[in-house]
Amino acid sequence: MRKIPAALLALTLTASLTAPTAVALKTDSLPELNGHWSQAAFQRWHGYGIVEGDDRGMRPDDAMMVSEFAALLSRTMGYTKQAENHYADLKGDEWYAPYILQLTAAGILEGDGVNCNADELMTRERATVLFARALGIRPSEAPNLSSFVDGDSAAEWSAGYIDAMARAGII
Repeated sequence: MRKIPAALLALTLTASLTAPTAVALKTDSLPELNGHWSQAAFQRWHGYGIVEGDDRGMRPDDAMMVSEFAALLSRTMGYTKQAENHYADLKGDEWYAPYILQLTAAGILEGDGVNCNADELMTRERATVLFARALGIRPSEAPNLSSFVDGDSAAEWSAGYIDAMARAGII
């Protein structure tokens, strides 16, 4: 049972180094991936409909935005129900708005209380928290991140989730 969450997390963390978006590709050949270290993973997940490219293709070496991660996670988990938009920085007509609102409806994305911050770069810390929530993993009440080289730099809002994901053997 641990293999599925671990595989999903590996995909997401690998993809967080890249930038798939929600606009359909003009071609299915994915020539921009030829010889790239991530080629096999991108082709497999593209075949599943999880990752898509934009008018420039997959852009495997670009950083991932929160909006792109939201699309990836929502597609992976199969969410369809959308919350009402209460985010000040989300008009609702952006390509990623449905994904942001699906993660919000599922209780995974909370934003900062005012904004969803979809245009920010995705971080490993934020990805771990969102993934933990998607997997139903509750945060540890007394997190111990001493086994992580950068554990002391984790934000208070993420430490419990990071510890819980580590204890579950997912990270």
